[in-house]
Amino acid sequence: MIAHPAPSAVFLTPEIQDIAESLLLPNENVIHLASISPFIYWKSVLVAVGAFFALFFSINLAVYFLIISLGLFLMAFSTRKYFLLMATDQRLLIRCGIINLEVIQFGYDAIESIELSSMLLGQIFGYSSVIISGTGKRSIAIPYIENAIIFEDTVTQKSLEKKKTS
Repeated sequence: MIAHPAPSAVFLTPEIQDIAESLLLPNENVIHLASISPFIYWKSVLVAVGAFFALFFSINLAVYFLIISLGLFLMAFSTRKYFLLMATDQRLLIRCGIINLEVIQFGYDAIESIELSSMLLGQIFGYSSVIISGTGKRSIAIPYIENAIIFEDTVTQKSLEKKKTS
C-alpha cells in the first residue's frame, strides 16, 4: 500500500496511485516514489513564445509553431501523468509509456550504478536526469526527476543493504 509517498511526490495522480498499487507484490512497501518536475513543460512554452513572435512574420508559421507546442505539451503532460519511478523495499520499478507500455524491474542486487545528470536549469530548479545501469547491458535514463539526490540516496542505500546480506 502507498500510505506515505516521498516528500518529492507532489504530482501523485489517482492514476499513478492505482498503477503503483497494482504493481506491488504482497508485503511490499514503497520506500520512495519519484515525481516528474513541472519544468518538463519548458520546451512547449518556448515554442509557444516562438509562435507569438512568428505572428509578426507569417500566420502560417505561427500556427505551425502552435501545433508543435501543443504536441510537446501533450507529450509532457502524459509523461508527467502516467510515468512511475518507484523504489520499494524489494525492487526498483519503472513504468513508462501509454501506447507502448513498458514496466522495468530492477532487483537491488542487479543495479550496477545510479547516476545523476543535471544541466544548469535543472540545478536551479531542482531536477535531474537519473541514469540507472543494471547488470548486463540494461540502462535507462529518466529525465526531469524532482529531488533526484534523495531518490539516488534511497536506492543506493537499499542496494548496498541487499549486497551486504547476499
